[in-house]
Amino acid sequence: MMYTLIHPPIHCQRLNIIGNHSMSQRIMGHFHQGLGIKSGIRRLFNPSPPARDPLGVPSRFAEGDWVRVRDHASVRETLDGRSRLRGLQFTPTQWITCSKIYRVFKSMRRIIDDKGVLRPISGTVLLAGVDCGINGGSGGCGRHCPMMYRDEWLEPAKPGSGAQTLTSGETRFARILSLARITRGLAWRGQREGLMFTPEMARFAGVRVRILRQLTHVFEYDRWLNPRHPIYILDLHCTGGTLGSDGPCDRACHLLWHADWLELED
Repeated sequence: MMYTLIHPPIHCQRLNIIGNHSMSQRIMGHFHQGLGIKSGIRRLFNPSPPARDPLGVPSRFAEGDWVRVRDHASVRETLDGRSRLRGLQFTPTQWITCSKIYRVFKSMRRIIDDKGVLRPISGTVLLAGVDCGINGGSGGCGRHCPMMYRDEWLEPAKPGSGAQTLTSGETRFARILSLARITRGLAWRGQREGLMFTPEMARFAGVRVRILRQLTHVFEYDRWLNPRHPIYILDLHCTGGTLGSDGPCDRACHLLWHADWLELED
């Protein structure tokens, strides 16, 4: 019998709760986040929000360009009292990237924000190898999401000895199981212990991929916790392609893989 993946309207693993919470902690966490009641009421009484351009203005930097993150003083001049520029925070982890050279990985024009809402974004890029865990940093939620940079924080540069590259230790690989084997273990909403197997991930079934790291802890409901089951970050990024006409989402988050979906190589 053919298995059909059934998912919420937005296929995003960022919204998954994967930590080892008790049932009471989960209920209280949903309660403090509002259970989606307010947003549901707004959609009910305002089903047609004002029309706006779904895509933001492109960055002045193209994918593949080399850029230097401006020095501490120059970046600080662009920030408000909350360390933000046009609403985007320059996070504590990002300060270690100042004055260093990176390659532009992706130009961003639309994202799913932390509340699951699709929003346009302008003049912003992702840099290759720069995520919230760069150089052992402990920022973010532990999922090693790429960090966003406003154009104002960058300047053109030439590659050279100062260019930063993503490095790792011992190289390990995993083979992603067949779609049939993966889907047999999914709950009715396409999840395995809280982690969603997104439609986009199906195209990687059977592929051998480099393991970047194991997700060892995650920050959810204001606390750090271990995942309920081993989860791996592979050398694969979400393209947002499965959003269809609702997309794109340019956050390029790492796709998270439940251990039960992989054959790990020694």
